[in-house]
Amino acid sequence: PFFVGGLGRESTARIRTPTTTLDVAPTILEAAGLPGDDRDGIPIQRQLDKDDRYVVSQSGPPDRGLMMVANRRWKLIKNYKTDSIELFEYASDYGETTDCSNEYPDVVKELSAVLDDVRADILEDADAGPEDEDGGADSVSGDVKQRLEHLGYADKL
Repeated sequence: PFFVGGLGRESTARIRTPTTTLDVAPTILEAAGLPGDDRDGIPIQRQLDKDDRYVVSQSGPPDRGLMMVANRRWKLIKNYKTDSIELFEYASDYGETTDCSNEYPDVVKELSAVLDDVRADILEDADAGPEDEDGGADSVSGDVKQRLEHLGYADKL
């Protein structure tokens, strides 16, 4: 849950469209009447009736971690290490206790495609390496490189 209030504003809007913390800054800027910027995210005020938005999050490295995608009705969790999938329907199982992936293979296929596309973009960006004056990851010191690899954030910098 995310609650926002302001002086002189009365609202009882309940937004069922998934939102992320990336939406907070654009929401505040728009509510304050300030110009937006190039940040990711969509002002929550513009999401009241959106049915087609996907929100994606990741835990662990994209090549072997967990990724989640949610829309207004469904949440799919994919473990890329074990290649396992769980699907939950918010309307009937808000506590996410019953995996219904076998009952809705078309939903699994649709949401998996969203995750796979996002994951491919992340892996492609990771392969390109960080942009610095040398144009690569060579500026990462040996000690930092070793710690990042040990933590699973980078296989080979």
